[in-house]
Amino acid sequence: MAGGDAQPASEKLARELGPHAASLPQLTKMAFSVHREFFEIPTNYRKNDLEPFADNMVRTVQIGKCLPVSSRILLSVTATERTPCGPMEFSLHKQLKELYSEDASQTEMRLGRFRIDIIRDGRLVEIQQSSLSSIRNKIRTLLGKHQVDIVKPVVARKKIVRLDRKDGDVVSVRLSPTKKTLVNIFDELLYFTQVFPHPNLRIIAPLIEIQEIRFPGHGRRRRWGKSDFIIADRLLDNIVETREFRQSQDLCGLLPDELPKRFDTEVLARLLGVSRGDGQRIAYVLRQTGAAKQVGKAGNRWVYQLHRKRKTSGKSNAG
Repeated sequence: MAGGDAQPASEKLARELGPHAASLPQLTKMAFSVHREFFEIPTNYRKNDLEPFADNMVRTVQIGKCLPVSSRILLSVTATERTPCGPMEFSLHKQLKELYSEDASQTEMRLGRFRIDIIRDGRLVEIQQSSLSSIRNKIRTLLGKHQVDIVKPVVARKKIVRLDRKDGDVVSVRLSPTKKTLVNIFDELLYFTQVFPHPNLRIIAPLIEIQEIRFPGHGRRRRWGKSDFIIADRLLDNIVETREFRQSQDLCGLLPDELPKRFDTEVLARLLGVSRGDGQRIAYVLRQTGAAKQVGKAGNRWVYQLHRKRKTSGKSNAG
């Protein structure tokens, strides 16, 4: 694209942004590799990669409309009025940041086009409550030059505190029937095996107990019922234990000692006390990360064997 062609596109984008055109300098530092003179966003972008540049925007902008039809790639950047930490940062996220940082000056740091939760002792620390798959590309990029810790909490028990209205009185307190263990970390790794293991990556998995505060409401959902609720906050109650995973063999520390040398997913599921489907997913993660290999079949079932003797991953207790 010639330099003269970029100016009309820039002016068109500024008009679309309207009063929020002040964000344009940040946006023009990104964009499409096919037009590096105007944009520098790789074509395999993810929305999370763009969040640091959307702080002052309050509506969706389709930058792709500014590009020629022959190379148009639609890009939507959706943002709302934000705090420095995001549109809805629960207390749980703040508490975990305080736990894994030495002081507030280490939190919410900018590193290139990324926002990093904590930078401490030369390591980047990401607190990730949602799916690991949503930060897969971000982490893969950072691992090229940095050492990265991902703190992925697993909620063992949840105490549900129900209010009569927003900021209202407590109506009831009960424990959620859902219980999880550190074995549930396999669910997160299912779509993260292209990143883990990596010599620069450590996954820290605290098993936690939390409070979840709710009040009646349905937010912006188009369909809703009387039982709908909105989560007002999540709070950390207790850390039961913490495991660290640096290499694939660390995952074997989550497997039962009675697991035979050769096993299929039915045996694995029975010994772990999970469904056959969960056992298949765990075996998939073990195989994809290099912790186990397929060594044959028993009928129509694959038989697996761990690559090495099981080792217990880093473990510590916290209260």
